[in-house]
Amino acid sequence: MVCLRMSEGHRFEGPRLSRHPAEDQKRMSWFLLFLPKQWMEKILLVELNKNILGSTPVTWPEFLRFLGLLFLMATVQVGCNRRSWFVEDTEPSEFEGAPFRLQKYMKRTRFDDIMNALRYTNLPPPPYKDKFHQVRQMLKAWNDNMFSVFTASWVSCLDESMSPWTSRWTCPGWMFVPRKPHPMGNEFHTICCGVSGIMYHMELVEGKDKPDAHALEYDDLGGRTVGLLLRLTRAIWNTGKVVILDSGFCVLKALIELKKKGVYASALIKKRRFWPKGIDGDDIARQFVNKPVGTTDRLPGICENVKFDVFAMKEPDYVMMLMSTYGALTELQDQEFSYRGSAATGDATHFKYKEVVANHYKYRGAVDEHNAKRHDGGTCSGISLESSWATTRWENRVFSYILGISEVNAFLGWSYWGKEKET
Repeated sequence: MVCLRMSEGHRFEGPRLSRHPAEDQKRMSWFLLFLPKQWMEKILLVELNKNILGSTPVTWPEFLRFLGLLFLMATVQVGCNRRSWFVEDTEPSEFEGAPFRLQKYMKRTRFDDIMNALRYTNLPPPPYKDKFHQVRQMLKAWNDNMFSVFTASWVSCLDESMSPWTSRWTCPGWMFVPRKPHPMGNEFHTICCGVSGIMYHMELVEGKDKPDAHALEYDDLGGRTVGLLLRLTRAIWNTGKVVILDSGFCVLKALIELKKKGVYASALIKKRRFWPKGIDGDDIARQFVNKPVGTTDRLPGICENVKFDVFAMKEPDYVMMLMSTYGALTELQDQEFSYRGSAATGDATHFKYKEVVANHYKYRGAVDEHNAKRHDGGTCSGISLESSWATTRWENRVFSYILGISEVNAFLGWSYWGKEKET
């Protein structure tokens, strides 16, 4: 059997940028590349200057300095607040005062004025109650910018991300997701390039706070999961690229609609209360009872004239199953051996994953790795811009979420394209 994706001529393309940052600006230009600069200059700065105290308007370089101070203060536990300034002229001892001397970069009163004047939209409120009105334009601007500057590789990963916020009463769309490292706050559905790790589209989960008048595209094609996957993968429609999905997105109708849009997908199959529609997982598991660990088989199917397969692989204690619209029972050329041990017998076996299984294990963590870098930079210290920026305005938290994502994207972009040029 030949993989349908390969038979149609699709290959393993790498990620691309529509424009590369200037060589002389180096890492700073990577950060600016992944920010919605046009929205920030024409909307955020304009609205900020309408509300700021005093007569001196904030310029773009000064606003970048403001952002730089936010990131600098986020590197310590003190966080982004007034205690980061030491105003006196005399230098205190190492046991006194603030951890930074920021007065020479920006006066504390000016920093507070900018912070209090931040506004994120210039659109009038809709005629209905919309708790997300203040951030919709900002989120759209970020998605539009990523669509224009970045093209994902042949494989992507779609999963959830969390932006922490503890009070449900001041956070529209507040969620409690116990399995997440930051279980309380806003949940975002996000998609990352599997090769570079760069996040290129997000969607805020509005939940019960979503206004009825605000309809979401493509939900009428088969439900909310179908609409969600179509919206998040719009940038890779008609490209023959692959998206790796967790079990929470395992809906056959969604995979079929993606295939109609020219996107291949594979999704992990798990039994929650019931098996996903169209899948008899118990019957599949019975077929693997006496087969050795590592055995992989394919069960073909067809839905709405679109072919799909269920790939099943025997594990020591269960049968792993993937629903996929691409792939074959073949091994990748550079595929390494995988090892499994049995606690009951003490025996160990080694084998090679088949294509779809190998891609699932290799790329399934792209979003989680991006989230880990954003939350603490990989230091495991829990220090991040979102957690250190103490604010009572929920819109600021969403802005810090975007800044954090752009920061990680800048690091990943520099690591993938620009690191070798600097060394």
